[in-house]
Amino acid sequence: MSDITVPRLNNNDASYVLLEWLFEDGQDVPQGAVVAMVETAKAVEEIVAESSGIMRQERKQGDECAPGDVLGRLLDPAQAGGTGASGTSGGAGEDAAAAPPGESPAVQDPETLRGLTITEPAAAFMARHGIPAGGLATLGKSVITRADVEQLAAAPAEEDGKVVDIGRHQQAVASTVERSMREIPQAFALMKIRGSALADQRKAVRLETGLIVSALEVLVLVTGRLAADFPMIHARRIDDRHVALADDMHVGITIDSGNGLYIPVVRSVAHKSLGEVAAEIEEFRKKSLTGDFRARDLTGAHLSVSVANYADLSCSVPFVQPGQTCMLSLCGTQYETDPADGSRVPFFHVGLSYDHRVVNGRLAARYLKSAKALLESPESLAGICRAAEQTVPHQTEESRDDG
Repeated sequence: MSDITVPRLNNNDASYVLLEWLFEDGQDVPQGAVVAMVETAKAVEEIVAESSGIMRQERKQGDECAPGDVLGRLLDPAQAGGTGASGTSGGAGEDAAAAPPGESPAVQDPETLRGLTITEPAAAFMARHGIPAGGLATLGKSVITRADVEQLAAAPAEEDGKVVDIGRHQQAVASTVERSMREIPQAFALMKIRGSALADQRKAVRLETGLIVSALEVLVLVTGRLAADFPMIHARRIDDRHVALADDMHVGITIDSGNGLYIPVVRSVAHKSLGEVAAEIEEFRKKSLTGDFRARDLTGAHLSVSVANYADLSCSVPFVQPGQTCMLSLCGTQYETDPADGSRVPFFHVGLSYDHRVVNGRLAARYLKSAKALLESPESLAGICRAAEQTVPHQTEESRDDG
């Protein structure tokens, strides 16, 4: 017999949701088969059988589960008789399987709790603090843990307006933000960049290749060009004395199409063309409409870019992602009058939030000045934008900026 356990799928979520079983109880499961789908706050992942056997499900579709939890078991044929989940009676054994590790289910009152299972630590906390059982049904869970009860106790007793659930996705964003603010002492620098050369280069690329790009795709390539000269910008802090230097350059970009914030990762940007980067970002935008991301799409970045290129937005201060040292922000295009000839000149701002334990202000300023030099130089931009043959992805109006 072997257990089907939940692996740790990312560093942000404390729990996941069992989305779907792909084998029924009693079915023969071959080794290496995908047996279940588990949903994190931002992606759907496959659970693979590490051995063969007869399926016995221990958790139901829709259940929350944590890393290390047992979802089911693969039994030897000799053990399989009469042990499937469909043959259980719904008694204490089933409740024990449904309870999180370390929290045994307490005796429940079916009339009061309407089938809810309260773990012993949760029941003890309720008794100690005088928390009534009537509010447990509002949690929307079948197994109530101590953490659930603590959340209920911390909630305001009354609200003047409508109370809504922000959802698992935004809860994961909140958890990441809280961790970043708690663990990383952050500073910020902002650089003003003239946009004339970039606008000219984007127009030239569009006329020659049909490729429509924004400042974002070019900025991603610029980070790749600067990676070798500024290794500390995309290092990972290990402890007070050590950092790990990356041997490649993977860049995360923020995307929010109205269905939640995602930060998918463009890999090996120092070795890609403008067309390749544009195609990947466009594919990520499509995935953001449905949330159809895999864990690989959202992990592994050495540096991230917060995309805030809205018209007239002058400054955006991003938070450094846990596990990274810096995060760039790209703001919207604005215009000013050139006093020399009265012409209308575009400009935009690029910001850099940085972990002050690793990067000092001088290095942050040098990095931004180097990015500015590349983004304002027609010669440098031509080399960056035409380094390799371009591919032309299909783009929607929503995916283009207004610069």
